[in-house]
Amino acid sequence: MVQLLTATDRWTDMIAIPTDIEMGFLSQSVLREGYLKEMIQVLSDPRYGNSLTQVDATIKKHEAISADILARVCDVSL
Repeated sequence: MVQLLTATDRWTDMIAIPTDIEMGFLSQSVLREGYLKEMIQVLSDPRYGNSLTQVDATIKKHEAISADILARVCDVSL
């Protein structure tokens, strides 16, 4: 006997067991969220340095982090 499933039954089955792709996406999103939170903390640090060299290094670090985050945003929005 063939059992016909309703759309609700099929949907419930699909969302009940995450696929490998979904698990990969979820694990990547957790890693990226952690990275972004860490970088926000770095960028929020009010200490820029006590010398011109330290301030320049801080500016370069901020630019590198900003470029990395922007590249990730562009990658996600594709």
